[in-house]
Amino acid sequence: MSHLKEMQKTYHITDDQLNGIRDVLEEVRDATEHGRPYSYQQFEQKVLKIVPYNYSHHIAQDLAKAFLLDERYEAEIVALYENEASMKSLIEDWKEKKSGEVL
Repeated sequence: MSHLKEMQKTYHITDDQLNGIRDVLEEVRDATEHGRPYSYQQFEQKVLKIVPYNYSHHIAQDLAKAFLLDERYEAEIVALYENEASMKSLIEDWKEKKSGEVL
């Protein structure tokens, strides 16, 4: 089972909600491609409007991890969280794994 599917199951996220989160990641992509800032806090606030649980920002970070580990929206997740302490280790490990893959 993919990490995203596991997240959907764990947090009872609908396909429509997941598509809404993808739309937010498309906003992140557009912003970064055009040199506009987009913070992880902005991302997390928008995710919490889509998936309004009492998990605070942790659900947004868990979803970001799931997207990264499923190799979806990788550049966007890295751009958002590369310098954020709670995600730094995961991203460094992910980069190390990616650099060792044969392309």
